[in-house]
Amino acid sequence: MTDTPIRFGTSGWRGVIGEEITQARATAVVQAVGALLIDEGWPRRVLIARDSRPGGARLVAAAAGRE
Repeated sequence: MTDTPIRFGTSGWRGVIGEEITQARATAVVQAVGALLIDEGWPRRVLIARDSRPGGARLVAAAAGRE
């Protein structure tokens, strides 16, 4: 895993897929956001969006627990 900090911009997570945005890092972000939503009492459903870059569908599937 890279030591580069995860950077969020106005359009979401910014970085190079496969280098800064990896399956392991995406899983860590999803777990952290999920824990925050639970702690804050958010609804049980959330929308997972993605862009069209290669690998995006795989990252969404992992975030949704389908991979």
